[in-house]
Amino acid sequence: MNQQYFILYTEFVEHKHNIAKMSKLTEHDIMDVWIESDEDPVKDLSKIVYSYDAPLYQKMIWRFRQTKSPTLLHNEIDPCNRKILLRYFDLDHWNLYNKFNNRLLEFFVWLKSQHFSQEDFTDQEKADKHLRDWKENEMVFFINLLECDQQRLINKYNEYYRNFKIEW
Repeated sequence: MNQQYFILYTEFVEHKHNIAKMSKLTEHDIMDVWIESDEDPVKDLSKIVYSYDAPLYQKMIWRFRQTKSPTLLHNEIDPCNRKILLRYFDLDHWNLYNKFNNRLLEFFVWLKSQHFSQEDFTDQEKADKHLRDWKENEMVFFINLLECDQQRLINKYNEYYRNFKIEW
């Protein structure tokens, strides 16, 4: 199995509070993460437009607008900036394999790429809400699921990577 991606439900539980904070990522958070001390913050963030010579925080805001997702933003940036983003939410922990822990975020990227229907949820009365949550924010979606559904999805994810083989 590819241990780089394998996650445990206990890891999610341990970091649930910080994952919930990251799920609410805003453009102001992004500015706080990447603004340099000598840069003047833009007062009205809606006025930011992409420019090759714009400050990094503005480029990250632009990228966030394009992805509309904290996990997809994380997935698109370089490893150094990933660590900076995760540190802001106290999610920059080392795992058992002494590698930087992006595994939980990789799980949410995988989750975003899945297809769900009402039958996928134990609580059928909340199935429509879960499907709306999933379309809007994969982290909120997962946090709001019943524990049995969370564990089932983590197991499905781990099984996917257990069977994943790269052929050259």
